[in-house]
Amino acid sequence: MRGQAYKAMGTNDKAIADFSEAIRLKPDNRDALGGRQLVYSKIGDTEKQIADLKELIKLLPGRKILTNITLSQSLQESRG
Repeated sequence: MRGQAYKAMGTNDKAIADFSEAIRLKPDNRDALGGRQLVYSKIGDTEKQIADLKELIKLLPGRKILTNITLSQSLQESRG
């Protein structure tokens, strides 16, 4: 996924745009949601990060506990 490459290069705007397009085309794209929430975390946009993590929780009902742990860890990382 191109968004992953942009994320790795630190091209955050392009990464968000690419992940967002992938999500628009396939709203249940867990990889794109996961990648975008990481970029939001990196740039300090906790509100959008939480929104993406909540969508991931909806897509992974069998992994709700693991996803909640991921949410907690991501929030701690974004707070420094």
